[in-house]
Amino acid sequence: MISFLAPVSAFSRLLSHGQYREPHVLSCIYFLSCDHFRDIRGRANLIYVPTFPQMDVFWHLAEDDVSVRQKAVIDLVEGIKAQQINDLKEASKNGTEVKKTADGIDLPLDYALNRLVKGLASGRQSARQGFAAGLTQLLITFKDIPTDIIVKIAKQRAAAATAYTGNEKRDYELGVAFLLLVFSRVKRVHDLPNDFIESQMKVLLGLQKNHPQMAEMCVDTLIHVSKDLTESQLSSFFLPTVLAKLPTTFSEMKPQDLSLAIAVHNIHTRFPTILDKSKNVPGYIANLFAPSNYGPVYGVLEKTFAVYPMM
Repeated sequence: MISFLAPVSAFSRLLSHGQYREPHVLSCIYFLSCDHFRDIRGRANLIYVPTFPQMDVFWHLAEDDVSVRQKAVIDLVEGIKAQQINDLKEASKNGTEVKKTADGIDLPLDYALNRLVKGLASGRQSARQGFAAGLTQLLITFKDIPTDIIVKIAKQRAAAATAYTGNEKRDYELGVAFLLLVFSRVKRVHDLPNDFIESQMKVLLGLQKNHPQMAEMCVDTLIHVSKDLTESQLSSFFLPTVLAKLPTTFSEMKPQDLSLAIAVHNIHTRFPTILDKSKNVPGYIANLFAPSNYGPVYGVLEKTFAVYPMM
């Protein structure tokens, strides 16, 4: 059993206290059936709904009580294992093969993955924390789940999100942050397609712009993900995007800008020549930690309540 961890600063406070919440009404309740297909909407398209030990395991993932969420994660994983064993026995008994999706994923696992990715955008109680923990644990437990499957589900969600507005759009964008952190937690960022990471970065930067109170959280997520990117990924899309956002002087800088500047400085330390061909590199990057910059740096830190954690 793991804990879903996030970087320090604003995002860790989000995970700990779940302060970005509002009442959210789910579109439907999934009633779980045993070993057959069921047409939930009464139409020809059949949807697989597997059995878990507790019918409300997904609801428990959203509880504010962390112990309830942790137990729900365990129940989810054990429930999928039990369902897989049951499906295998039934297939053997009937002389058939275990039903899988077109991508070769067991139906119970596929169902859970779709529920969990979707749940990352839920504003209900502590749903994001619980669903992120559940998705993280599934990817750790079932190591053969292809990263491409999660990306495919995420892209389907992104396509639907183009019609979102207001709080629904904001909730989706917050879900993007949690999904990126799940990939980082299970060390799969390097497996993601470059265009997918870049598109998710743009979502976070849009969230930062439209919701300033979430700026530090968005930046923390980008920085956390950057640690898992290759030199090629950093130079091809991460640095150009970040450098274009950085102010040219300390006087224009906000706390989240300083966080990005430190991240760029650390990337430059890891790959000394990576900035040689980059554009829009502020002059302060190379000497960010020089004693002459202590005053300006502290001046930026004074603008945030997170001054001491950031220092």
